Amino acid sequence: MRLFTIYLSILLMFATINTSNIYGENIRTILERQPVHRIQHENGELFLQRDRQDIEALVGQVGRRMTRSTQNADEETAIWIEYLSRPHPAVATIRQYLMEAASEFGVPVEILAVVAQVESNWTHSGPTIDKGWGIMHLVQNNYADTLGEAASLLNLDQQILKDDPRQNIRGAAALLEHHAGPDRNTFTRFEDWFNAVKYLTGLLTDELQEVQAERYYHVLQQGMQSKTIWNEEFTLDPFPEIGIHSRNNETRSRTQRSTDFPQAQTQLTNCNYTEGRNHSIDTITLHWIGRGTYAGAISWFQNCDAEASAHFVIRSSDGEITQIVRVSNTAWHAGAWGYPYNNSRSIGVEHEATIDNPELWDNEAMLHASASLAQYFTNQYNIPKEHNFPGITGHNEMPGTATSCPGNLPWDQWMQYFNGLPIIFDFWRTVDPIHADSQSSTQQPNFDAQYKIKNESSLRMTIQRLALSVHYNNNQHYFDLWRRDTGNARYYDNVVLNPNETFQFDISYGYFRTPGTFKLIAKAKISNEWIELSSQTFTVLPEEAGNDDNFNDALETSNMDWSTGGSDDWFRQTSVSYNDGDAAQSGQITHRQETWLQTSLRGPGTLSFYWKVSSEEDFDFFRFYIDGNEQGGRISGSVNWQQKQFNISSGVHTLKWAYTKDGSVDGGSDTAWLDKIVFTERPEQTVGNLSDAVDNTDLQWSTDGSGKWFEQSTINYYDGDAAQSGEISHNQTSWIQTNLTGPGTLSFYWKVSSEATFDYLRFYIDGNEQNGSISGDINWQQKQFRISDGNHIVKWVYTKDGSVDNGSDCAWLDKIIFVNNPPPSVGNLGNALDNTDVNWSTGGTGDWFEQESVYYYNNDAAQSADIDHNQSTWIQTNVTGPGAISFYWKVSSESGFDFLKFYIDGVEQNGRISGNTNWQQKQFQISPGNHSLKWAYTKDHSVDNGSDSAWLDKVVFTPQENNGDSIEEALDNNNLSWSTGGNENFIMDTDVYYYGRDSIKSGSITHDQSSWIQTTVTGPGTLSFYWKVSSESNYDYMRFYYDGHEQEGSISGEVSWQEKRWNIPEGTHTLKWSYTKDRSVNNGDDAGWVDKVIFSR
Repeated sequence: MRLFTIYLSILLMFATINTSNIYGENIRTILERQPVHRIQHENGELFLQRDRQDIEALVGQVGRRMTRSTQNADEETAIWIEYLSRPHPAVATIRQYLMEAASEFGVPVEILAVVAQVESNWTHSGPTIDKGWGIMHLVQNNYADTLGEAASLLNLDQQILKDDPRQNIRGAAALLEHHAGPDRNTFTRFEDWFNAVKYLTGLLTDELQEVQAERYYHVLQQGMQSKTIWNEEFTLDPFPEIGIHSRNNETRSRTQRSTDFPQAQTQLTNCNYTEGRNHSIDTITLHWIGRGTYAGAISWFQNCDAEASAHFVIRSSDGEITQIVRVSNTAWHAGAWGYPYNNSRSIGVEHEATIDNPELWDNEAMLHASASLAQYFTNQYNIPKEHNFPGITGHNEMPGTATSCPGNLPWDQWMQYFNGLPIIFDFWRTVDPIHADSQSSTQQPNFDAQYKIKNESSLRMTIQRLALSVHYNNNQHYFDLWRRDTGNARYYDNVVLNPNETFQFDISYGYFRTPGTFKLIAKAKISNEWIELSSQTFTVLPEEAGNDDNFNDALETSNMDWSTGGSDDWFRQTSVSYNDGDAAQSGQITHRQETWLQTSLRGPGTLSFYWKVSSEEDFDFFRFYIDGNEQGGRISGSVNWQQKQFNISSGVHTLKWAYTKDGSVDGGSDTAWLDKIVFTERPEQTVGNLSDAVDNTDLQWSTDGSGKWFEQSTINYYDGDAAQSGEISHNQTSWIQTNLTGPGTLSFYWKVSSEATFDYLRFYIDGNEQNGSISGDINWQQKQFRISDGNHIVKWVYTKDGSVDNGSDCAWLDKIIFVNNPPPSVGNLGNALDNTDVNWSTGGTGDWFEQESVYYYNNDAAQSADIDHNQSTWIQTNVTGPGAISFYWKVSSESGFDFLKFYIDGVEQNGRISGNTNWQQKQFQISPGNHSLKWAYTKDHSVDNGSDSAWLDKVVFTPQENNGDSIEEALDNNNLSWSTGGNENFIMDTDVYYYGRDSIKSGSITHDQSSWIQTTVTGPGTLSFYWKVSSESNYDYMRFYYDGHEQEGSISGEVSWQEKRWNIPEGTHTLKWSYTKDRSVNNGDDAGWVDKVIFSR
């Protein structure tokens, strides 16, 4: 699969201010002057941050819109400001998070990336209009809880998924994996994930989920370039081969048109509005969503707990309009205390423009749709046609409101659309009478139509397409409608009309196979919106079509058995052909129908044919199937004759050609044609001796799939022969496999000649694909894999995707060697770890063992077992606290994915290691009681790196009689009583100190945790102490509290020992030192220390 590409640039994004007439410009100027701060973490992650006052100007009071009470919305605004003021991961860091999550959960990174773009424009904030959180829009409201479910799957607190972009992305990936189900291991196309992606939307109805998921796939198909509010640009590469349009046909066909505004569809809510109105309509109020999407807004307004709605919602991408509340009723969209008629007097129009992606306001389709709607209702209700109140106004200009909605709406451009919408006049010039020609086998009625259109506006107008459509029984058809001047096209595209200019449109009609009364409609497409201009009816009399079903003649085949079906049958005709004067033509169908032609034959061999289509591009398709599996290269639109060729494997196969229409719109002749089918047989390939071919007679081999592997001597790496994959076609596989008993090492040589990045040779162990699949032109290369203990199935599979042949289109396998490697004996783990005072146990997929090659101390150490992907190996012991545990560990693994971890009582402790990490010491405080200590090396599902091992050495447990004595000794103060707590206790540290060879150190904590130590003194007196910290600067702090009140002078970052002094007044007082971490990032030693505490009276 191709990955999305990242580009960085300094580009300005977003603007809102309170004065609508100068909305965008002032904020853009402010943001251009203000820097974006770059924060580089030690692990390489890059974060960006704006000053809080810039974010406050950016967000303004947007959150107060759309509710009858402003309290919750004010809280929402504060949350937006809080999130957007934090350091935000840069595009490169987000890309890293996406790839890590995709790898961890085995889901396509491209799907995660496109969901993040559509839902948040790669911006981590919350909540959206429908209460979605973070970059992946994890929802938590009264009808969906993808946030809670994701937190449960990850075993994390929900707040972490709200706050941490990495965990938010992991949560979405976990949901995709979970809802894809066990079949996900067979998924080979993006489309296979569609149902799981639907669930991820978190929307109210299945219909809305379908629409939103289709939108993700449309962006994935077309690609996308966008910019973030931190001045970065990112691009998603297109995948034009994705087929998405047929999934939502039923949804689109069920959609009802609005009776209030014909260009809108309806999804009327049964709540969140007031019946009737208490004021005449004199205002149109424009809004923006703020955070969220078109589908999310519709979903939320239909939720009866929302207490918010609008009359209409407009989509940014194409200007689609959905009506939520009838215009005769009062929507809840602009209420304000003390102004009871705000809602009753106005029509509320919600636009899909957001804080995350304010450039959505630049979409002409949405602006045109909005202006068209406003023009319609200003005429109907005599609303003043000016930017004013009453009139056409932004939400922020309604009486009593305090909001920045509708953001940086481009008023000048919007008003130009509103004032300059072209008024189109049309009239029929001539309509010749229809006379059926009884002598013509194609029944041509000699029907001509002409009309004129005139641009009577003051603006230059571009008409994307002028067309005529034919309707029969209220269903739209296209028959063969041709331009009189060219004879081979039925549209006029990109007609440019200057003010007062007129254009004449001439169409000549071809044949009609269905008799009856027809309606001819003239239409114009402007700014992606079709406008009906005029119509007229005519009649076609019944007449013999003059076609037949002799498909062997039509297709130049012999003795093939043909069948046809669907909503109408295919037929032979002589008007359109590639060869020999005739061809097969699809039946006449309408929306959501199919017409097919099929036969069967016995392979192996090569099939070729010619096909042609005239249809609605990207929606109505001509497809080819082998045994029910669609083959690559479907065609739509205006595609002239082209040849296709496919390999047919051994056995009997069903071949099917089908023309299918989606739920709306006709295009072209709405027809498919097929001609000149040729099948060339080949002798069937014998398997031969596979053991000899792969040079391994110790194993039993089997092969199958659409074509079997076979022995051949033309291409080989060793000993004159090799195994070659069977001959297969698109969406087919050929495999070879055997059984092994481990442990051991498997090596082999393989080679492939195929379509690069699409047709692959893959290797599997027990059904799990291993790293390193090959495609393209790859010469012989050796691969080696460890086989763990037990019985295993190893399998090599050559797989083709849905289209394109390249190279030899096959794979080869040679010289397979399996060497049994018995696992090393565990040995004496106590000696290896220099600790025989405790009992050691080991397990997992394999046992840790004593070895003398790699060690830190005393010539030996314990090493992890040899494990494979998705496996783990552990070693553990039990101790009785209180005390301190210290040890040395080391790892050589895939950085960021394969980890050595330490657990106390099953809870992972901070500081896991991966990559090439040399010996380092770790130390943890053990509280009173019995505890299990466990070290585990775990591998994810792919990639080996380094030695793929972990080591442990010099494990020392130091019991402590009581925590208090240790603290008193470490702080050089035996006169005070001490207590410690938090997520972890403070512990004594003999490596870092200011005085007396020891100090007290904060416990080993992770994000959003704290560790504290405290005592009580009786004043008056003077307190002095030394403290030190090593942490993430400005985020993780060492703090001092006096009677629960934090004192000035908290320290963070890299701060060496410094003395602090306080005067303590009369009375009893609590003194507390606390080390606290925020929600992300580790830095330095991630700890605070206290030493030499003196209280003198």
